[in-house]
Formats: sequence, C-alpha cells, structure tokens
Amino acid sequence: MHSFLDRVTVKSTALVLGKKKFFRSSIGSPGYRTLLEEAELEMPSIKKEGIYELKANNSAALLDPAFDLVQWKGDHFPTIIYHHGNNEKPFKYKAWEKNSFYKIFNPQKGELEVNLFNLRAPFHQSFNLYLEKIADLNQFLSMLTTSTRLIQELVDFSREKGSSHIMVCGISLGAWVANLHRAFYNSADSYVPLLGGPKPADIFLDSSYAQLVDPSVFNHREEIEKRLNFTEEFSSHQEKNIFPLLALYDQFIRYDVQKDAYKPHSVAAIYRGHTTGFLAGKALREHVEKILTRG
Repeated sequence: MHSFLDRVTVKSTALVLGKKKFFRSSIGSPGYRTLLEEAELEMPSIKKEGIYELKANNSAALLDPAFDLVQWKGDHFPTIIYHHGNNEKPFKYKAWEKNSFYKIFNPQKGELEVNLFNLRAPFHQSFNLYLEKIADLNQFLSMLTTSTRLIQELVDFSREKGSSHIMVCGISLGAWVANLHRAFYNSADSYVPLLGGPKPADIFLDSSYAQLVDPSVFNHREEIEKRLNFTEEFSSHQEKNIFPLLALYDQFIRYDVQKDAYKPHSVAAIYRGHTTGFLAGKALREHVEKILTRG
C-alpha cells in the first residue's frame, strides 16, 4: 500500500505539472559552495515571536525566504530549526493544509519545552511561483542554499542567546537542506533529517519521482549528479551528530540508496512510504523528541 500510494501520488502530480517539469529550461548552475558564498541575506532584528520576511539574492536570482519564530520559551532552552518539504504551505497551520511542521509539532498546543523556528524556503509563497522557478536548476539550487544560509543565521542567533542545544531538522526537501547545512557548516548540535538523504540526484534520475523531471535532463546524468550530490562534503564530518529517519517503502527517497549514503551513521526507519511517512506526525515527532532528550 505504501509504495502504491507513492506511485499514485507522483502520477497525479505529473498530470498537474504537464510540461512544467523540473529543470525544463536549464541545468546550468554553480555548485553549492559557490552559491553559498554568493548568497546575500538581509537578516532582521529578532525581537519577538512571529513571521519575519527576508530579502536575499545571488548572481542568479532575487529570493524571498522567511521564518516564523513560532515559540520562544527562553534563552537557555533547546532550539529546533525546522525546514519543510517540497511545495508545502509552511505558515498555514491547519490540519488540512500541506504542512509537515504542524503535523509533527502542532505548535498551537504548546507542549514542547523548546524554542521553535519554522522556515519558508524561497519561491514557496505560491504554487505557480514555485512551478516557474523549478524550470531552472540554478534557481532551484539557489533556493536550497539560501535556506541553508538562513539556518546558519538562526544557529548563530540561538548560540548567542545561550541555547542549551540546537537541532536542525527537516523533512524531504527540508532534510536535503538540513544535510547541506551539516555538510557545509556543521555548527548545530544535532541534525535530524526526516525522509531525505545526502544523495538527492537519485530522486530525480532513478526513483519514481523521475517522472516529474524534463526528459532532456537524462542526457546529462553525470552533470546532474555532480550538481546535486554532496556526499564528499557530508562524509568529511566524523561527528556522531546526525540522526536520520527514512521510510522503508519510500519510492522517492529510496531507503537502500540513502541508507548507504549515510554510512557509517545509523539510520532509523519506519514502515511507511514517502506519502504515508509524511502523514506519520506522531512517529516523526517521537524520533525528534528521542534525539532532543539525548542532546
């Protein structure tokens, strides 16, 4: 059932996208390190809980990241910095919205004794804007690296405030960003990527999700792998600060591929697919809480 739902989901999405597939216009892009160095981010002064809209840019794009300081318990409390998945509505805190943060943390209950930051990646203000931007690999990677830079700013802020433990957590696309932050900054105390791995090229080239990629991309496999994967940078850090969770029947973030990419670090698993794993808020939260307790 779990695998079947993933396949149905991607077929339905392909019908919605039509010809507006990933990387249909261009696959040319600088690498992650260059984009991180180029990124310019105007950070606000963080004074209270609430949503903060930011301006950012690099040589390729104007970008519109944001974050919501959902909960600030106190300067010395643990801090979770969370990043959503692909095409979510990160600030729509309703049960029927596509919002993994709400499903995992349900911030309206106020149960967690932690500071909570919830990010919104660039281009996620509307579905049409996102469809426009995913046409170009450079814009897509600019989105990821801008989120990565923003996480670093929030890690610095939390560290300066005296946070007792700083966790970077994300799901799917957000797990990609969490892993990128570890690969290029590694400044948080723990990383908890959910339903995502450090070898993202596999998603677009070989998983069921490849149906959403423009056919021209498959003539440039080596270039796509070079641009999207970052296993060398990721594996250069030996600290045992990474606690991934994957879904055994995931047809997009394939378990065997990503588990190998995480070696030598151990990987937790749930008996779900990607679609059903996204809905497993209780299991995902329990994993996060388990790591936070260790911290």
